Parts: sequence; structure tokens; C-alpha cells
Amino acid sequence: MSTRANQVMVTVAATVAALGMLIGYGAFGRRVKEGFGGAFRPNSTLLTPAGPAFWIWLPIYVALCGFLVWQWVGDHASRPRIRAASVPIALTLALNGGWLLVVQANQVVPTGIWLSVAMIVALELSLVGVLRRLQVAEPSDRLEAVVVDGTFGAFFGWITIAAIANVSAALAAQGVRPESDPAQLVAVIVLSLAALLGVGFSLRLGPRLAVAGGLTWGLVWIGIGRFTSELTSPLVGASALAAAAVVLLAAVWLRRTQRRQDGRTQPTGLGTVS
Repeated sequence: MSTRANQVMVTVAATVAALGMLIGYGAFGRRVKEGFGGAFRPNSTLLTPAGPAFWIWLPIYVALCGFLVWQWVGDHASRPRIRAASVPIALTLALNGGWLLVVQANQVVPTGIWLSVAMIVALELSLVGVLRRLQVAEPSDRLEAVVVDGTFGAFFGWITIAAIANVSAALAAQGVRPESDPAQLVAVIVLSLAALLGVGFSLRLGPRLAVAGGLTWGLVWIGIGRFTSELTSPLVGASALAAAAVVLLAAVWLRRTQRRQDGRTQPTGLGTVS
């Protein structure tokens, strides 16, 4: 596929994402958090972050707009790693908008809410594809590292939390009581797995602070929510904060280790900037 075709494809997908955002956030119809009887509201389940966590969407959307402009400037879109990542990037943008449209259009439980789960899992996998494709080479400069790797890294980290919250919301919408002891135990297990996933991401995708940052942000706000909201659980709250610490410390330690190794082998390299 030509560079121009890639640019157009990504721009069309971004248009779908923008349409989904406008509809999903209440410009037309109900907002996402009002769907499925409030299953997507902040603090609706033990694994849903507190309300302020969702402000992360603002810098993510701003960063995505920055990427969209950047890929049309100069030779940016023709760089090998950007060409390699163009298809999964377009898929990511389209799925993000598609998830919002699905939640808005299909309010039938369980059909609609489990369809939203399938969409967000596909979104998570498409972001894995983006980051894997970006591994073919290092960023050409620090601007590329921030605009591309930083943007999609933070997006991936946050969507991992959103996927966990989406599954827990689907279960709650079907009558699973989040305040029960079994639900708290399951939440602790899921948070432990999230911590392991975060460490795994740093090992497999490189110690990207943007990925760890997005994941940590969500985990911290899950923890805060369990201590401060009506749906309290000190056990789950402490587990979420512990998971956040594990994810962030692992990324920082692995990054420092990688930089020391790069310093011995490639003194002038950029390393994994984001």
C-alpha cells in the first residue's frame, strides 16, 4: 500500500473515532456511562476506576489528533516503522469509534454489552499490533518517539484497564453482585493478573513508560475508588495500589537496565524513549 493510501486510511479511521466520540459522549443521544442501566458509570464495579480516571481520554484524544497531523507532514508517513504500523493504527482508531457506537446503538443485555466486550478486546489486540510493528526500528527522533510511541503506548496501557472494567461491567449488568465476598476475591485475582500483564508488557514490548503510565493511572484510580466511593473494599483498593506499584517499578527498573546496556553498545542511540 502506498504512503498516501496509508495516510488516507488512517484519516478515515480517525473520522470514525471522532464520530464515535461525539455520539458516545453525549453530543447525540445518551452518554456511555448512562448505558446498560449505569453499568459503565465510575465506581459501578470493584474494577471500575473512580471518575477522575476518565479524564485521561482528553490527553489521549489530543495526542491522537497530534499524530494525525504529524503523519501528514513531511516524510513522516513514509518512514518504515510508520508504514509498518499504519494498518493496525487505522484498525485501532476505527475500533475505538466502533466501541462507542456499539454501546450507543445496542442497549440490549447481554447481547449489546458482551458485543462491547468483544470490541474492546479487539481494540486491545490492535494496539498490541501497533506496538509490535513499531519495534521494527527505533524512532527517528524524539518528536516521533513522543507523538507515536508515547501516544499509542499510553492508549494501550489505559485500554487494558478499560477492558478489565468493561468485563466487570458486563458481569454486573447481568446481576453479579460486586459487593459479595467472591466478587472481591475475583477482583484481587484480576488485579494480580493485571500486574503480571504490566510486567509482561515491559518484557515483550520494551519498558515503555507510556504503557506503564496508562496502566498505572487506571490501577491507582481503581484503588482510590475502593477507598472513597460508596462501593468500598479496602482489600481490593490495596491490591490495586500494589499492582500499580509493581507495574511502574518494573518498567522503570527494566528501562534503566536497558539504558545501561544501550550505553555500552550504542552510546548515541535513542533507546526506548516512550
